[in-house]
Amino acid sequence: MQLPEEIRPRKPVVFVMPWYGERITGGAEALCRDYCHALRSAGVDARVAATCCHDAQSDWNRNQHAPGERTESGVPVRRFPVCKRDWLVFDQINRNLLNRYPISPSDERRFFEESIRSEALEEWLRESAAELHAIFLPYCFGSTYFGVRAAGEHGTLLPCLHQESYAWMQPVREMFERAPRLIFNSEPERRFANQLFKLGHKPQIVLGCGVELERRGEAERFRKKFGVERPYLLYLGRKDATKNVPLLTQFFERLLEAAPLELDLLLAGPDRAPLARGGSSRVRDLGMLTDQDKLDALEGCLALAQPSLHESLGIVLLEAWRAGRPVIVNDYCDVTRELCSQAGGGLYFRDFFEFREVVERLAGQPDEAAQLGAQGRQWVERECRWEVLVRRLCEFL
Repeated sequence: MQLPEEIRPRKPVVFVMPWYGERITGGAEALCRDYCHALRSAGVDARVAATCCHDAQSDWNRNQHAPGERTESGVPVRRFPVCKRDWLVFDQINRNLLNRYPISPSDERRFFEESIRSEALEEWLRESAAELHAIFLPYCFGSTYFGVRAAGEHGTLLPCLHQESYAWMQPVREMFERAPRLIFNSEPERRFANQLFKLGHKPQIVLGCGVELERRGEAERFRKKFGVERPYLLYLGRKDATKNVPLLTQFFERLLEAAPLELDLLLAGPDRAPLARGGSSRVRDLGMLTDQDKLDALEGCLALAQPSLHESLGIVLLEAWRAGRPVIVNDYCDVTRELCSQAGGGLYFRDFFEFREVVERLAGQPDEAAQLGAQGRQWVERECRWEVLVRRLCEFL
């Protein structure tokens, strides 16, 4: 897939991230990787600028990578050393934000000052931004806050904005209203940003993420490898409270107590699953899966369960629909609920009783489950082709 010369950007497209790597988990991280590979496949000079920190779980005071530029899986990556930070101050402010405690204006600024930051990256942006299309993501890190300031009129913000406590901080307002252009992952994310901030005059576009439609898995291979005998719900992603995984495991265990379903819940991804003490053996934590194992798991699941309240897109939903499987999402998350409605590819719940109704419905009516999955696949084929998204991004830039 090569873009016509007339719409191919003449300047390099540089994604600015706090960290970058082929094996790093996270929605923004995957989005950055996928866009880099898709753009380069289309003949666009796509690159990455990141700190020398390895990932979100690493010590942000340490440079795990050497500074400088090298090519990683075909993508040129330039890394910059991190600044020293007071992690104790940052962690306390972050705990207050996560618990929705009020914080002072000075703490709002300290949050970004003590976040992951690279003054060397900022200096490089001040010197080079006019020769680049710099795209910053995600919004709630120092590399983005200070990077947008350094790039000035040449930057584009791809925020991956959620309805979370960080979004209401004054520095975040300043960042959004300073950014010359914005790229959103979904229409609900764009609406939310325009409700919070004064963005009406700025160029904006909703893009989202593409999927490689030809990639499919083998359900039987997954079952044999992991010893899975019963039908199963599947969760893929970080297994922590921010993704509402404790609620999912609790609801599933209550469901097993209330209904004699032959069904397992399989959890895969980073972190350790928050399993209830003495909980059912029908809830299994598979740890991290390879890309092929993930494809195989999606191919064989009854449905993908995504209970998160705070998403800007939900790439894993697109992956489930690519496999022709339905999804179960949280009705309180506008983004995933609207995606479900647009695609006709799943069902949603608000409480345990609706969760039970949805799961029993899919388990008891396999034809309906297959129909929902097929509708999701058709929507992905229509809306999530990389060649379409890459063209729209380049025309926007």
